[in-house]
Amino acid sequence: MSGDSRFRRRVGFWLEDWLDLGEALAELFTSRRGLVVIGDLALLLCAVLGLVHFWSRPVTLAGYAVLQAACLACQAVALFPVAWPGRGATRGDVKEISETHEGATLMLVCGTWIFWYIPALPILTHVTGDVDSHPVVADMASGFALMMACVPGLMAGVALSHRAGLRVAGDSPGPPGASDGPDFGDVDTGGGDFGD
Repeated sequence: MSGDSRFRRRVGFWLEDWLDLGEALAELFTSRRGLVVIGDLALLLCAVLGLVHFWSRPVTLAGYAVLQAACLACQAVALFPVAWPGRGATRGDVKEISETHEGATLMLVCGTWIFWYIPALPILTHVTGDVDSHPVVADMASGFALMMACVPGLMAGVALSHRAGLRVAGDSPGPPGASDGPDFGDVDTGGGDFGD
């Protein structure tokens, strides 16, 4: 076998591997799970851009409100597949999308606070020599904007996945004030005498 044919075969295998990876990534980013990942990555990007924006200028209420609104919009993108899992979705699909959202969002908020915001505070305070310096305040503002988008997103994800699961099962929530819990009927407590 000549060196040229071995080279062609290796390049062919290499290209096939990259094409398979590209197809897998395209499938991920066009799927509902991919939309969760895209929303959370966009949320991280918003927090980083907020940090960069406020690094050398004071944080204003209007500026923080814009940053918070952008973070909430990104979290809404991540929540979209949880609320509307699709026409052919099963309960398993709803659970899988909900778990993907919960895992990705928890990893985002905990990871950024553990590995980014909290370690950066003492370093930035030491380097700048002032706890009220622009970099320290920018770090806190972007961290709080990210957290204040993730925490409500996690809470909303639980409620939305429950409602989506009811819709998928063909059940509809009862009238306002009705219990969604299971009906156990009459429960016999055994008539035990406690305390006497």
